[in-house]
Amino acid sequence: MNRKESRFSGALGGTCLLAIVVAFLTGGAQLAAVGKVDAQSKNQPAIRELRAAAKGKIAPDLLESFQRAPGQPRRFLVYLKDQADLKGAQGLNDWEAKGNFVYDALKQKARTSQQNLLGYLETQAALGRVVAFKSFFIVNAIRVEAGEEVLMELAEREDVDHIEAIKAIPVPKPVVQPERRTEGIEWGVDKIRAPELWNEGVNGSGVVVANIDTGVQYSHGALVQQYRGTATGSHDYNWFDPTGTFPNFPGDNNGHGTHTMGTMVGTDGGSNQVGVAPSATWISCKGCESNSCYDDHLLACAEWVLAPTNLSGTGADPTKRPQVVNNSWGGGASCDEWYLASVRAWRAAGIFPAFSAGNSGPDSGTVGAPGNYKESFATGATDSGDVIAGFSSRGPSACPNSGIKPNVSAPGVNIRSTTPGGYESWDGTSMASPHTAGCVALLLSALPSTSIEGLESMLSTNAVDLGSPGPDYSYGNGRIDCYAALHGTKKGRLIAEPTSFEVTITKGAVTTRQLSLQNIGEAAASFEIAEVDLGTENALGKRRADGASKKQGLPTGRLGKRAGAPELSRQDLPSAQSLGRRVPVPAAALGGGTVIRSWDPGISAPWGIAYDSKNDTVWVSSPVSSWEGDGNIYEYGTDGEPTGRSWPYSWNPPYGPADAVFNLNTGTLWVMNVDSSGGKNCVHEIDPGLGYTGTRICPGGTGFSTSQRGLAYDPDTDSYYAGSWNDGMIHHFASNGTMLDEEYVGLDIAGLAYNPKTKHLFAVVSADPGPVYVLDAANQYSVLGSFEIPGFSGYSGAGLEIDCDGNLWAVDQNTRMVYQVESGEEGAGCKSSDVPWLSEAPTSGSVSIDSSVNVELTFDATTLEPATYKARLVISTNTGQDPIVVPVTLTVQEEVDIFTITATVKDGKGGSISPSGEVQVPYGSDSTFTIKPDKANGYKTVDVIVDGVSVGARATYTFSEVSANHTITAVFGKIVVTAPNGGEKWKSGSNHAITWDADGDIGEEAVITLLTRQGVKHSVIAKSARIALKKYKWKIPTKIPAGAYKIRISSKAHPKVKDTSNKVFKIIR
Repeated sequence: MNRKESRFSGALGGTCLLAIVVAFLTGGAQLAAVGKVDAQSKNQPAIRELRAAAKGKIAPDLLESFQRAPGQPRRFLVYLKDQADLKGAQGLNDWEAKGNFVYDALKQKARTSQQNLLGYLETQAALGRVVAFKSFFIVNAIRVEAGEEVLMELAEREDVDHIEAIKAIPVPKPVVQPERRTEGIEWGVDKIRAPELWNEGVNGSGVVVANIDTGVQYSHGALVQQYRGTATGSHDYNWFDPTGTFPNFPGDNNGHGTHTMGTMVGTDGGSNQVGVAPSATWISCKGCESNSCYDDHLLACAEWVLAPTNLSGTGADPTKRPQVVNNSWGGGASCDEWYLASVRAWRAAGIFPAFSAGNSGPDSGTVGAPGNYKESFATGATDSGDVIAGFSSRGPSACPNSGIKPNVSAPGVNIRSTTPGGYESWDGTSMASPHTAGCVALLLSALPSTSIEGLESMLSTNAVDLGSPGPDYSYGNGRIDCYAALHGTKKGRLIAEPTSFEVTITKGAVTTRQLSLQNIGEAAASFEIAEVDLGTENALGKRRADGASKKQGLPTGRLGKRAGAPELSRQDLPSAQSLGRRVPVPAAALGGGTVIRSWDPGISAPWGIAYDSKNDTVWVSSPVSSWEGDGNIYEYGTDGEPTGRSWPYSWNPPYGPADAVFNLNTGTLWVMNVDSSGGKNCVHEIDPGLGYTGTRICPGGTGFSTSQRGLAYDPDTDSYYAGSWNDGMIHHFASNGTMLDEEYVGLDIAGLAYNPKTKHLFAVVSADPGPVYVLDAANQYSVLGSFEIPGFSGYSGAGLEIDCDGNLWAVDQNTRMVYQVESGEEGAGCKSSDVPWLSEAPTSGSVSIDSSVNVELTFDATTLEPATYKARLVISTNTGQDPIVVPVTLTVQEEVDIFTITATVKDGKGGSISPSGEVQVPYGSDSTFTIKPDKANGYKTVDVIVDGVSVGARATYTFSEVSANHTITAVFGKIVVTAPNGGEKWKSGSNHAITWDADGDIGEEAVITLLTRQGVKHSVIAKSARIALKKYKWKIPTKIPAGAYKIRISSKAHPKVKDTSNKVFKIIR
């Protein structure tokens, strides 16, 4: 039941009165004038009906307040019928574009639909009949302060949906526990395993959280550094107070808001680690004065969260909105939908809506609004023993189709956090919800593109199951576990269909294909798609956009391997016993080593080097001061000119990084850490534009036991190679840390580089002499030969890297110079992260369990010449699986006869056909279409119609040797059981309605079958139930034994279109 149904007894009726209402609105006359007109027309029954209908729009408590104090103005909210359509935000992946779209759509709808009403209010204000009014765009409502006559006039307007009194929601009063001693990491933070993510560098960095509460003492020692205003030097866009209590800076005259913010982000860097996401940034809106939160203030905060403003409430900027907002407040347990439009707007803009469940337990059905909305994520409270708190509100929700409420539970008893001037321990679901909000901040810092639905699934699926097995109305889906939510006790697993694309089109044409990402795992999975341009077939690499080399005429180093160079076997290598301090391995001389250029980076103790093929720049690392460095990595042009960018090693290594690589698939630098203590030798990520990301790869789970020096990257397999003089080994590991292979090579490795074109590994050694060795990575790293770098003296070797042309970049640790030298091999070409002829939509997202997401690929040959173009899609996931690599080939031909196959889905719903639309097919070619039902919403394939003729339900259809135009239409349908669907208790001999939802061309009749708990057929209830009625009245035969059963409903015409109750219901005596 929605709010209007629960509060109002009538609805506007009688369309014959429309002319009267319109005439009244246009003239701006008072109610008495309408009465005169009606009296003259002898239509007194109509005016009485009009007044009754108008009163039906007004909340009874508001009418009663006027009756108690006649003649006194009251504040109330006037909600308009017209609401903004925000569906367009679903297809937007860009954060700024999504926020701007939602804000603009809401503002535009309010501007157009409120115009006449605002004009009326301005006129009445000038007449002294309206004290004040304010527009709210987020719910399309206007707050009005006026008397009863104006109230009635507003209710009679056709554009008004309903009117409600301004209410005060009490601030939850937490139970204050005796002060506990400082414990460092608080028990609740530890219970949800947040510190385990901190140890992996996942700490909330880059995420903005907000709360709507009683305010925040921003100067608190555990909060001031995380306040966004501290970094920006201004409270504008970081704090807003519609109550007027603290108009100029963040403050808190209650303590509740400071406490909840502390649980999200609080830390003093020492013994008071009270927050879940200590590196997240916070902003806040004061929606509660002291002990109460008024509707209009909460709506003002809802708007501010969607589009923060300056302190005066102007200059709204949606790009400054938070990713998470915590709401530790709420009303009664009825389905009061007054805030629903706000929550929906947040979700459309990508803001996660965290709500407390309420403190009205242990009775069932007590979860309060707005937490009981389907669209809200509500959290109940548990104690340190993982027992649900007695006060924690229980489900089910009073709102229809809201699923399990609370959604999850989290620590909410004896929670120590920040309060103005200190710390206190409180009880309440108000304390539980910020644990969830902080956990979301951690997940987003690790997986910033994860959708709200994906986050909800990660939290719910991986929660610790407590109470009765499975989800329940006390714990929800269980107590949250941040570590499991990210890494998954249960994991998703994505597969891509098809596994490759080979598309042939004519010059100037554009066509589309669909890539299906299906989740066959046990948890939701998120994904991100990156492109790698492999250039044209038989080319050495993709030509630069300007058609010229950026080497300014210098040699490119494409000399090729010297013919006849002998290959050394493993037997030629010295044994480990004979090495001691290893000596150079004898190897045949190879072409390579000619110096192209050299330059002084101007830094102390340079070591690691990486070539950024995206920007054609070189990064050089310097170790920390204990190794005579300055603890930074610097960027240079290939000519040695500094770009001005540099970043410190924020993970605080004891010595410093060694070699480095640039990963084009992630667009980031990866640096090998050196640590004398085992288990800390990991590879750390640095974003060229942002610095250290907090992400690291620790091979084997904990890192190398022996420190490593060299590092190389293979973009084809998304894997890394490491090596060192400490163990003489080559270690090959995946980007998730899984060790792929290890081989002893007996070299004093200082730096590594990998050529994906030849699959050769280059190793520069720290020895005397110190040549560059060439190893065959595809053949147990057998040594193919070596060459010297002129100018390198004994023990000069340091970092090594290879560029697009196959040239090596090397660092001489003695002379502290950077060299570009020929390798003697051709490079793999300058692979671009952007393929100009290929695009995808969406490029990131999440996939629920047992469902799929279709990604549309667009192939554009508008500017391409006839040739074969190659690329690769690299799909990264949060599932722990290796990235999915999808090869893509586009063959562009000269113009030939083209035919069109029009592929559609009947009624445009229920599934997809790929490719879709008008598909261009060259004469004589084959074209295959893939038909996929929307299984997540219960659809199945009913039929496939080709050129008007049914070919039956099938997953694919191929047109062979096309020589004419064709049509193909996929037909989908569904039956979804809605009752009984689990948990019902129906008495034997009583009447009940079996109900279902149905859609599509699935026939006219259905068969309804009663199944046992195990899914075995018990009996047929109905052989020919009318599908269109969507219900069947069933008198339960007394001969059916008491027990647990399910219902199955299947189409008679299409038996595969069927559904079964999700869970058992019970027949009782």
